[in-house]
Amino acid sequence: MQQAAAFEANRAAARSGYHAFAAPRETDTQMAAAIAAAIDAALLSRRHDYAGQPHAWQLLCEASHVATLCPPLRDAFITRVAEQRGADIALRLAAKADAIRAAAIERYRESALA
Repeated sequence: MQQAAAFEANRAAARSGYHAFAAPRETDTQMAAAIAAAIDAALLSRRHDYAGQPHAWQLLCEASHVATLCPPLRDAFITRVAEQRGADIALRLAAKADAIRAAAIERYRESALA
């Protein structure tokens, strides 16, 4: 409700040449970039945990990559993995990517509230 009122106030102000002091909302692109940056930071912070485990590290990197993609690209990537490597691998990759993304979104929301 407040967002609609702020939008209308900004729209009316724009018509009159005056800009209201409503707080700008973050765009979807900015939010996606912030979530991707959080995923990348989490990935880099875990690198030392995977020393000597190149296969496990590769799986985490791939899941993190999938987690940064927008939904249509994520679906296309998972479909390609299913076709090339099998449905069970694709399902595990999708589940891991979803968990990584959910954790990053939660961290993003916590930081936005702080």
